[in-house]
Amino acid sequence: KKVGVRARGPAVLTYPAMFGLLRLEAPYTIYYLPNFPDSPLQLALMQYKPRGRETTQAGLTPNASEHGINGIRRVEVELPNLEESMDMLMKIFPDLRLEGETWVMQLEKQRLGFLQSAENKTRIKITTIASQRSAVGRAFRIDNLEVNTIGG
Repeated sequence: KKVGVRARGPAVLTYPAMFGLLRLEAPYTIYYLPNFPDSPLQLALMQYKPRGRETTQAGLTPNASEHGINGIRRVEVELPNLEESMDMLMKIFPDLRLEGETWVMQLEKQRLGFLQSAENKTRIKITTIASQRSAVGRAFRIDNLEVNTIGG
């Protein structure tokens, strides 16, 4: 909101506890950004409350490691109207820089990229890292989402 994006929020998620007798708050707030132009894709940004990150990390038990996946290396988002999306993207991610035809930035160990879709459709490609050889090279696709696993 401070940078001029019409975000909805902050929203605080609650969930039932102790057989529904209590409701607990999530240790973070969420800001929902508007959809990208001509796309159903919408981003949500999560902001941890004080000590919320440690609380959340301790409670997370992802099953990806059971399937040989250690993390995400790269996310590429193809947008049907990248030019109109750039105003919002530059406000949210001021470190974006153009490399070839892709706007990219580094997020800790992950690389995030946005590019114009050749088919004027929204598509997301995620590249995951695997330490188990049996997981390397695995790929699947669900609608407009494609996931590929590489060695790490």
